[in-house]
Amino acid sequence: MEMVPNAHLAKIIISNTVLFSVLVFLLKLWIEKRLSHSLHEQLERFKSSLAKDLAKRSIQESHNFSKKMEVCSELNTLMLEADAELKLMYMNLGVKNYSEVAKNNDNFAGKYLKINALLHENELYLDDELVLLVKKVYEPFFNLVMEVMETGNKDAYEKLNLNGNFKDLELGVANPRKVVVSKIKELYGINS
Repeated sequence: MEMVPNAHLAKIIISNTVLFSVLVFLLKLWIEKRLSHSLHEQLERFKSSLAKDLAKRSIQESHNFSKKMEVCSELNTLMLEADAELKLMYMNLGVKNYSEVAKNNDNFAGKYLKINALLHENELYLDDELVLLVKKVYEPFFNLVMEVMETGNKDAYEKLNLNGNFKDLELGVANPRKVVVSKIKELYGINS
């Protein structure tokens, strides 16, 4: 008779174990479903937030790139005008027409100041490297022109090394703008 209570006890233990296992399994499924649902909601919120941020950044980048191109176009126009004054100055120096050279100096100084103002007004949109390059290539001409305007010393023009034919001189004058345009193309992926 003793076996009967042990067998009964064994059945109770087995049934409790099975019942407990089923309850643990169901609890596990319920927790997984709740976590999965919660994680899915969080993932969807994250995806939505990411899409909004991406759209916002894309709009900002598009605006910034458009503004950069607008400023670079304006910069190129001013540099063309400054280069034209430098070419005229070189020509007038070649024929020693100093009254015209004085006008070219004034005009070039004005163009350089406009270039400088454009750079300062739009430095939020331009890379520092580009701003420094523009100043580096045009500042020596500006300093020379200012030196002549302040002192009246025409010997300062000797720094320009005006020996050679006009075509070579013209290429030398156009070189600063070409260096800047090349850098703009590199920085902003134009024609590449």
